[in-house]
Formats: sequence, C-alpha cells, structure tokens
Amino acid sequence: MTATKFFALQQWINSADPDHDIGCIQLAEPLGEEVGYFKIASQTDAELENALVNISGYPGDLDNGRNQYFHQNRVLRTSAHRIYYDVDTYGGQSGSPVWVQASATSEAVAVAVHAYGIGGTAPSLGVTANSGPRLSPEIVLTVKEWLQAASA
Repeated sequence: MTATKFFALQQWINSADPDHDIGCIQLAEPLGEEVGYFKIASQTDAELENALVNISGYPGDLDNGRNQYFHQNRVLRTSAHRIYYDVDTYGGQSGSPVWVQASATSEAVAVAVHAYGIGGTAPSLGVTANSGPRLSPEIVLTVKEWLQAASA
C-alpha cells in the first residue's frame, strides 16, 4: 500500500502539541472499501464519563507487533483536549482509533486517537492512564476537510 498524501493538525505541526497529535494518511488504493470505515464524532464529557472505549492495534511487546490485539475498558478522566482511559496498550498502537460502540450490533464511532502511554498523563489528574487526543467538533470538521481534499 502506497501513501499519497499526509495531513496533520496545524498545532501539531507548529509545536508538537500532544493535545493535537492527530493526522491522516491517504492511501493510493481505497482500502476502506475492502475493510470498512470508522465513523468519527465529538462527544461531550458527560457522554465520555465512564464510557467503555476500545483500542485495537499491533503492540510491539507481543509477537513483535505482527498480530493485532484488542482491549477495552473505561474512560477514567477527560480534559478539554484528551481522553484518559485504562486500556492496555504498548508502543506500536499509537494512531489507533479509540472508539465507543453502544452494542455488538451498533456502529463503532471513533472519539479519539490513541497516542500516549501512562507517561503522557499529568500527575495532577490523579490517575494512571493511557490517553489520546479527543475528536472535538473542530477536529471532526478538519478531518472531514482532509477526506474531501484527499478525494479531489
């Protein structure tokens, strides 16, 4: 698979702001037609509070990152730009969607992008948690603009 375009949030480009560590890669082939797409949405603190979130990816500590693993657990905290959760992750899983799914038959909806292990969580939050930048309404709009630009 060949990448043809790359996108990143301007705050990440300008200052590597971890609260804005989100980007997209356009592929030469429409892989989503074969494997499917995630819906994306911005959710409020109330919607995310104690929500069950899911992450699936290729952790480097298991099978040298050759196999996909899945884990789910609860959101522990939110901030204006991040979601903090107790989901087991390891290096290699960054960039994975953090998604909610109301039931086994409902659609998965990405609400954040996994980016940081417990070292990325401020001690002042009082939790040991992994985290990811959350999809704010502005970021959802930006990602949709990227998708339109990628298809042009």
